[in-house]
Amino acid sequence: MMVVSGALLATIGLWLTSSWHGIPTAAVSFLPIVLLTSTGVLAAKDIRGLNYDVLFLMAGGLALGNVVTSTGLSDWIVAKLPVEMFGPVGLAFLMAYVTVMLSNFMSNTAAANILIPLVVTMAAGFEATVAIAVALGASSAMCLPVATPPNAMVFATGRLTTWDLVRVGLVVGLITPLLGLAWLAVCLKLIF
Repeated sequence: MMVVSGALLATIGLWLTSSWHGIPTAAVSFLPIVLLTSTGVLAAKDIRGLNYDVLFLMAGGLALGNVVTSTGLSDWIVAKLPVEMFGPVGLAFLMAYVTVMLSNFMSNTAAANILIPLVVTMAAGFEATVAIAVALGASSAMCLPVATPPNAMVFATGRLTTWDLVRVGLVVGLITPLLGLAWLAVCLKLIF
């Protein structure tokens, strides 16, 4: 218990202070691996028991997100959207649902990484509203295993089919942006 707690706190602490010490996040990620395997908390059978298909699925979703950005596809998509005809609320709804759609076919983290910089440039004057809408949309993607790591882990158990995820994910993907943006409107009125 102490080793796990220490490894967790040290890892989080190093991640949060990376600008001070300059150790890359990926290098810090090796700390718990080394600590937990060298102290015997994790054994070789535990490492062999990992669902590598889930890890590859998540890595593939992140890679897809990087490719969409680096090839210019994301800029092309934004150029094709008629954002001028939408006001702040309309743009927030549009981008929330675009994010839900993209996040179901690639990692939700990658979709948010692609879309938030784009919407901030599109939404001059109401950047925070649209960026939060994108974050809410990315959080509600649940149709496919690739969308989020929890989806991939649940799917890897073999107890659910893709259609089980799609049935629930469609409902969540349609309702969550509506509820999230209504909540955001209330919060913004309370703050301002």
